[in-house]
Amino acid sequence: MIRAFNLSDAAGGLIGDTTLIFSALGGMLAGTVADKMGRVRTLTLAIVVYSAFTALSGLATAFLELLVFRAAEGLGFGGEWAVGAVLIAETVRGPVRGRVLGFVQGVWAVGWALAVIAFIIIVPAAGVTPLANYVLY
Repeated sequence: MIRAFNLSDAAGGLIGDTTLIFSALGGMLAGTVADKMGRVRTLTLAIVVYSAFTALSGLATAFLELLVFRAAEGLGFGGEWAVGAVLIAETVRGPVRGRVLGFVQGVWAVGWALAVIAFIIIVPAAGVTPLANYVLY
């Protein structure tokens, strides 16, 4: 990201910080929305927002565009994380609830690792910009 957009370390950090700040806001907002329109609908909406803006982040061509997309991605991610955890806690029976929540909260790292591996394989094979232009985080 920093190399692809020729950003300073501070600008790259701002993108990461913005995503995290907006994910906190997304969690708070989604909690309020879930109480009004239901957890399943809110979780679905959060997943759509997170997915759409993650994809748009990959298509961004300018710093400001990427910053806005990552902020919106953070809203969706925070909403998904908060409402998803509550929904699981409400639906999984007591004796295994802790294990299930721990698994769900921890398995995202496996998905992240698989995404990085897919990126390393697919991007060079597709003849897209050299891998050296990307930072994988």
